[in-house]
Amino acid sequence: DDEGVQIWTLSFLILPRVSRYFDIHHVDRPNRRNLMYHPNTVRRMNEAGVPFYMHTADTDTFPHSVTYPYEAVAESVTGYLESSMAYMLALAIHEGFERIELYGMQMTTNDEYAYQRPNLEYLIGLARGRGIEVVPCPGSLLCTSRWEDGRYGLCGKARL
Repeated sequence: DDEGVQIWTLSFLILPRVSRYFDIHHVDRPNRRNLMYHPNTVRRMNEAGVPFYMHTADTDTFPHSVTYPYEAVAESVTGYLESSMAYMLALAIHEGFERIELYGMQMTTNDEYAYQRPNLEYLIGLARGRGIEVVPCPGSLLCTSRWEDGRYGLCGKARL
């Protein structure tokens, strides 16, 4: 309920309040056009009236769409972006947020998260190194050790 807190999310998620939507997938990627341009998605994005970050803005369909500022983000943060969440986190770092809370990013499976998790952990470390407080959500595997005491080689008990 705190209007001072921005809430960023993916275009397919429905939340009571959103400050920015993201769908960075290129529309020519298989199935993306059907999902992004589904009438319900188009209606929701347009009714929301908030920035909708896309690979390339389509202001004819989405008047509030914005082309993701990849070059500026890559120059100030990194060009190493392996997921939509990474694009969101990198933009928040680039824009100078002092505190970033991550929700819905548990990264608990080994499918696509096997390559997405290290990228998010890199960005979290980059942000923390710049003095930005980054708080992963409860239950997330981000920035956790596979060892019970958090240190390799001391107890030998893996928890993951």
